[in-house]
Amino acid sequence: STDHVQFLLAEVSMRRIYDSAPLAHEVIRFAADHGFRIFDICSYCPRPHDLELAQCDVLFAKNTSSLFEYEGWN
Repeated sequence: STDHVQFLLAEVSMRRIYDSAPLAHEVIRFAADHGFRIFDICSYCPRPHDLELAQCDVLFAKNTSSLFEYEGWN
């Protein structure tokens, strides 16, 4: 159960850098299915080959977190 977990920090890949590792969209879907949403992107790692985004660290917070109380822009 993830009831006691408030945050998840995951390194996600946009490309199949590691065999059998899930891609970013799969990790995001998994987190969402378990009651989490993206709060922040903590790092950005481009591929040396073409500087395309290859990996990043994503901080997820529980949907019910007070961090999401205000959804506005200003």
